[in-house]
This record gives sequence, C-alpha cells and structure tokens, in this order.
Amino acid sequence: MNTDKEQITAWVQETLDELFSQGLIPFELTANEVKIEGREYVIPFNDHRLHSLRFSWTDNRSFKEAVRSALLGRVLRMRRDVQAYEISEPHTLVTLLPASPTVLVH
Repeated sequence: MNTDKEQITAWVQETLDELFSQGLIPFELTANEVKIEGREYVIPFNDHRLHSLRFSWTDNRSFKEAVRSALLGRVLRMRRDVQAYEISEPHTLVTLLPASPTVLVH
C-alpha cells in the first residue's frame, strides 16, 4: 500500500476506462487524483452525476478490484434509487443530479 499517488491514479483510471468500455458504467469518468485518508481512498470526479467515490482497501485483494467493486456498487445503488422512484411515480421524468442520488421531478 506504499505505492505513489501517480501510480494509484493510473490504476484507477485504467479501471474506470475498462468498466466504461465493457458497458458496466453508463458514463465515462476521469480520475484526476486519489486522496488517501488512512485506509480509505477518495476519488473525486468532475462529473455532475457522481462527485466522488470513497472505499477501503486491504492487501487481501487487488487495488483495481477494490475500485471496481466500489464503483459498480455505487452505480447499482444509483440505478436502484431511480428505478424505485420511477415505479412509485410512473408518469414522471427523472434526472440524476450532483451528489446522486438526488432526483429532480419535471
């Protein structure tokens, strides 16, 4: 876990690109930096749909797998929140806003 921040940021971006190219996340994301807070990692994004990703990492799995798992879990929660809202309000147009899942009703 003593890898420098540039290498960690490169691993994160590689993982983000793979997930997008595989169609597992619905939009491209760019990791400009990775903040390390103890055993927690925070990846800020300049994207209105997803501001940041926070996750823990231990040596028992690869760093890329930790990023992948955290991001897929976050996207799944975003989708579930939107689907739950659409089911309860079927005639409403829904838009995801910053710090999702925030919902605007049109």
